[in-house]
Amino acid sequence: MSSVQFRLSGSDDEPIRGHLHVPTDPEAASSKVAPPVVVFVHGFKGFQDWGPWPAMCERFAAAGIAAVRFDLSHNGVGADGVDFSALDRFERNTISKEIHDVGVVITATRELHVDPDRIFLAGHSRGGGDVLVAASEQPARGVAGIVTWSSISSFHRHWPEEMTTAWKEGRSASILNARTQQAMPMGPQMDTDLQEHRQRLDIEQAVRTVAGRGTPLLIVHGTQDDAVPVEEARHIHRWYRESAFDASRVVLSEIEGGNHTFGAAHPFTDWTPQLEEAYAATEKFIKIVARASEPR
Repeated sequence: MSSVQFRLSGSDDEPIRGHLHVPTDPEAASSKVAPPVVVFVHGFKGFQDWGPWPAMCERFAAAGIAAVRFDLSHNGVGADGVDFSALDRFERNTISKEIHDVGVVITATRELHVDPDRIFLAGHSRGGGDVLVAASEQPARGVAGIVTWSSISSFHRHWPEEMTTAWKEGRSASILNARTQQAMPMGPQMDTDLQEHRQRLDIEQAVRTVAGRGTPLLIVHGTQDDAVPVEEARHIHRWYRESAFDASRVVLSEIEGGNHTFGAAHPFTDWTPQLEEAYAATEKFIKIVARASEPR
C-alpha cells in the first residue's frame, strides 16, 4: 500500500489520524502537474479502515488521483484504528465537530500536497452531509468538486424516543452498533448543537450555496438503501438544479440494487458489482472535472 500516515489536531485537540495515498501510475508520477486529490469522509459509526475504504483509496491512487482518508476526531475509534475503544469521545461528538475536522484536513491537504484548485471532497452517509456543509464554507473556488455516497439530506434524523427523552433531560443515551454489538453513548450536546446551529447545519442551504457557485456535484445512491432512502439523494439533486446557473454540473447516479454500502461489508472481502459501479462513476467524475481545471 503506497500511503503516508499523518496525524492532525482536530476538535477539542483530539487526534485526527489519516493516510495520504500517493498516485502510483508512472504517467502521474512523471507529470509536472500536481495530481487531483480526493478527501474521503466516513459516516456515522464509520472509520477510515472500514470495509472497502482503504482499497478504494488505493484504486484512486492507481488511477492517478491522490486520496486522503481519516478518522474524524470523535468517531470513537481508538489508537489502533479498528476498535471503538474511545467511546468517551463518541459520546461528546457533534456535527459541528465533524465539519471542523473536515476543514482541518482540507487545510492540511493543501499544505501537504497538491494543486489547491483540484481538491475534491467525498463523503459516505453522514459524511456526505459533512462534506456538503464543509464545501459551502470553503472559499468560492476552494473545492473543485463534491461526491456523495448514500448521503443524508438532513442531519435532523428520527432518533428513538428514549434517546430524545434522555437528551431533553440532559442525559446521554446509547445506540447499538449492530456489527460490534456495543452500546455506543451519545450525549445531549449532539441535539443541542443541531438546535443552536440549525442554519449552519442545513444541508439544503449548503447544496444551494455550492450550486450557486457552480461547484460540480456527483450524487451516488443505491436504489435499495434501507438506511438512507434514495429519495434523499433525489432531494439533493433537486435542490442543486433549482439553485444552479448550470444544471449540467450535478449528476445523480442511482445504483440499481445497491444498499447503503453498495454490498460491501467489514471486514472487506471483494468488490461487488454495485460497489464497482459506484467507484467507476466517481473516478470518471473526478477525472473529467480535474481535466477541465488543469493548468494550461
